[in-house]
Amino acid sequence: MNIVKPVALAMILASLNLNAQAAGRGQFEIRPAQQASTLSRAEVQAEAASSRTSGRTVRGDLVSAEAPVAAPMTRAQVIAEMLEHRRLGLTPRGKHHPQATPEQAEQIRQAGLRARQNAEAAQSGIAAPHQH
Repeated sequence: MNIVKPVALAMILASLNLNAQAAGRGQFEIRPAQQASTLSRAEVQAEAASSRTSGRTVRGDLVSAEAPVAAPMTRAQVIAEMLEHRRLGLTPRGKHHPQATPEQAEQIRQAGLRARQNAEAAQSGIAAPHQH
């Protein structure tokens, strides 16, 4: 009896696959042959080398590489904002999703900015000012 169910399931799935293929919605598509490139191999290689040297692509990548963009918020800033959010009691619990007032939102933003300033000061070796 244990083998009957898997065999029956396999037969049903095979039947559904055959029906889908018969209806033209098969898993495999027949595609037209690709057209030959008008560029020679040497031209393609020269274009790729030019692209790499100009910084438009990274070796091995098929997409153009852009300069990395700085994150809008530092890790310390995100953590500080989360902790302030939690301290103000704005963490969702169950069906209760408290909304921050404009004043609370500003407190959260300021906590993040302080953390960012402290992190930047620590990186530059300058002692961060204490704000209470």
